[in-house]
Amino acid sequence: MEFILVIDLFSWLCTNSKILCFPDMWKNPATLYSAYHDNKGVFERLVKNGMQNALSCIGYVPDEDFMQSWRYEVEINMLLRRVEMYITFPQGLNLSKHRIQIRPGEKILVVFSTKYNVDDINEVANKACWQVINYNEDPSSFCTRSSTASS
Repeated sequence: MEFILVIDLFSWLCTNSKILCFPDMWKNPATLYSAYHDNKGVFERLVKNGMQNALSCIGYVPDEDFMQSWRYEVEINMLLRRVEMYITFPQGLNLSKHRIQIRPGEKILVVFSTKYNVDDINEVANKACWQVINYNEDPSSFCTRSSTASS
């Protein structure tokens, strides 16, 4: 089941514009895992690049050998309903100048992607006065039409 949240901006900005928000819904753990640990390594490169940039921002430029040793891990956190992406430094990392010490094998949470269920979407919509549009449970025939749109 997929949702679209529609935010009507007229009351705030006196415009007929709308914001469409497409929340990422909770799926079975195997599907989520394979999406973030894909066979082409897209997310792995993204997460490692993010860690490299974060370290560069504090003046530490990791060499290629050190970066090649990094391990990328994906975990599905069922309790928080999110996918978590970690980097592990097998040799650890000590940046005493910045009071950063990462033990060998310690996992660093770099990115997480929250997933939503129907109750989450309804709660957000109620609190924010948004309109939830759900026309079909079959994503292949899903249509996006605002119930407030003129014909």
